[in-house]
Amino acid sequence: MAAALSADPAIADPEAGPITLKVMAKGTGVPLRRVEAKLSDGSKLYSDKDGNLNIRVPSGAERFELYRSGFEPLTVQVKDLSVSQPNAIYLLPAAPSDSNEIVVRGEKPTEASRKTVTTEEAVRVAPGRDPAQIPRLLPGVQVNNFRTDIVIRGSPPSGSLYVIDDFQVPFIFHSFGNISVIPDQIVNDVAFSTGGFGPERGNVTGGVVNLRTKSEIPERAKTEFRVNIPIFSSIYHEQPVNDGKDYVALSARRSYLDVLLPPILKRSKSMDLTVLPLFGDEHLFYVHPTEDGFVKVIGAHVYDGVKLALNSDLSTTSDGRAKFDIQRSFELLGVEWKKDLNTDWTMKIEPSLSHQQNSIDIVNNNIDIAVTGGAVYAEASRKLGGKNRLYVGTELTYGKASVKVLAPQPNPSDPFYNPQSAPQKKVERNTPYTSESFWLGSEAWAGDLLLMPGIRAFRYSQLKTGGVDPRINWRYQLGQMNSLKGAVGQYSQTPEFAETDSSFGNPDLKFIRSRHYVLGVETIWSDLWLSDVQAFYKTIENTVQSNPKTNLDNSGDAFSTGLELFVRRNLTERLFGWLAYTYSINKARENSGQKYHNSEYDQSHVLNITGSYKASALWTFGGRGLLRSGNTFNGVDYSVYNVNLNQYEARQSPLTPLYNKREPLYYELNLYADRAVLFDTWKLTWRFGIENLALRPQVQGVNYNYDYSKLEYIRGAPPIPYIELRGIL
Repeated sequence: MAAALSADPAIADPEAGPITLKVMAKGTGVPLRRVEAKLSDGSKLYSDKDGNLNIRVPSGAERFELYRSGFEPLTVQVKDLSVSQPNAIYLLPAAPSDSNEIVVRGEKPTEASRKTVTTEEAVRVAPGRDPAQIPRLLPGVQVNNFRTDIVIRGSPPSGSLYVIDDFQVPFIFHSFGNISVIPDQIVNDVAFSTGGFGPERGNVTGGVVNLRTKSEIPERAKTEFRVNIPIFSSIYHEQPVNDGKDYVALSARRSYLDVLLPPILKRSKSMDLTVLPLFGDEHLFYVHPTEDGFVKVIGAHVYDGVKLALNSDLSTTSDGRAKFDIQRSFELLGVEWKKDLNTDWTMKIEPSLSHQQNSIDIVNNNIDIAVTGGAVYAEASRKLGGKNRLYVGTELTYGKASVKVLAPQPNPSDPFYNPQSAPQKKVERNTPYTSESFWLGSEAWAGDLLLMPGIRAFRYSQLKTGGVDPRINWRYQLGQMNSLKGAVGQYSQTPEFAETDSSFGNPDLKFIRSRHYVLGVETIWSDLWLSDVQAFYKTIENTVQSNPKTNLDNSGDAFSTGLELFVRRNLTERLFGWLAYTYSINKARENSGQKYHNSEYDQSHVLNITGSYKASALWTFGGRGLLRSGNTFNGVDYSVYNVNLNQYEARQSPLTPLYNKREPLYYELNLYADRAVLFDTWKLTWRFGIENLALRPQVQGVNYNYDYSKLEYIRGAPPIPYIELRGIL
């Protein structure tokens, strides 16, 4: 085993005095404390906290050994050492142990349907090593290949809540590249609730994804760059400041497909569809720990968009290409202050300012929605004796919503809605809004039974009304291995701002309300294996539907029921992974006089298998497999010829239910390998792999010919090999 030594030709003379070593980890240059030096006379010495080690070599000794847990032993030749200056020595990381010792385990969940995955676990299995992508691999989640957001237990994507710490953001996934909106280096863990969550979250009927950031000070400054060919590049830097009492981090990312693709696509005249994704973000992160808490500051600018051009009858250009541009962005500045007031009380206050904008430009139609506002989230908890606790919190928001629309009157309930034949409307509105929420919850133990009741009261000026949502979680320990758990609760959500507009929507709309029922059994088979089986039933009332008299109303409803299985192999130095399977039935209807039909988000079977194996200190192999039912879609019964538009229009019999057809079974396999290359004080990691591995490109949509007499499947991309370089300095 070779050691990196300082270049000094002087040969050590044991009688000249002690030899000074500076022992560090190869690949990072981090000083190693408690490194054991075993000398030929049997004596042992240990390095200090800065990795310094002073050795007086016994007379006649030619070598000695260095040992430290987690690193390869190193034999040092005395003749190679310098006596005139410290000798820099780097220990190589050891190969992973086969002892199956648990490296890290997520916190034990209290809520029935919450799962927590740490960043250390996420980087082993998540797409792109991105912690925010973890929910896509867990039970209860459906993914549409054309969307980056997720469907949680049958709720529409708009029914999910995305949170960074306690700051609400409109989205946490970029539209391309399996990339979250904040760098994984500042993420501590991902807390994901598929339903039945407590009273601290409101204005949501589906699930909650919470990216929780770190609060620990890093040992040293670090710079990390990442080059993903052909998608994006990023740079991240973190630096301890104020004599190591605080730390600050800066990051930036930018995609470049929008730069690389246009010259290539101009040469291809046969392309019917051109997709130019664009995304990027910049961040500032600051942490100041205190004796009884911490202060965090997070600033983010996130932008995202997709530009499409395709051959279409909607085109108004001479080349027959119609433009579809979708842009979205948000800015966030938030401060989190947490303090232990005394031995019983803990307080957390989080004020924030935010701005978000969504812009859609389709042919000659434009929709621009901007929301600017401020919010304060506050929470206090008190110990009540033993393990019992009381929680109380509030969430206040104030802002202004700006809506600018030039578009045809929408008709969401018509599957064959034709924007060409619908008249355009122009609307410009600036609407101030406020909301006030107050919640109360507790954890009360009665022997092996944990009860977590809660209640949330709220009022939203958008609907000029308020409400109260009661909720309860419970968990009962059945011996040492099993826990019986469950949840029942009500959840309310306001319609979107455009839906309550008096021109395009209905200002008299009501809350969309959902009720969650969860029952499950969690089993810890050993330190390595655990399983979680859950049955769920969820109703969604007052869903927004089209109404010819009032534009929109709350006449619709839906339900989702199913069974989830989660089997996890806890993280060890070598092996980690899980199996997640969901069987669900998702039904909806547009009014109470109809029969239920398949929901737009009905994927009956979803199976995810993911795993990672660390073969050595330098090599890691992994992969993910997905098998799911095809998406539902509206089949066409017949078509009619519209003389005015000179085209055929699809029609469906009144007796034919919506979403009555289903695409074929979808599957894919993604494989990767990581190879680390260690230098003295920095390292490179190469990741190479292949995405969308299948026997043939998978079906991702359907398309009809000009008169709707023939259906064709739209297939996705073929297998995509990629290579990614990540350096840590």
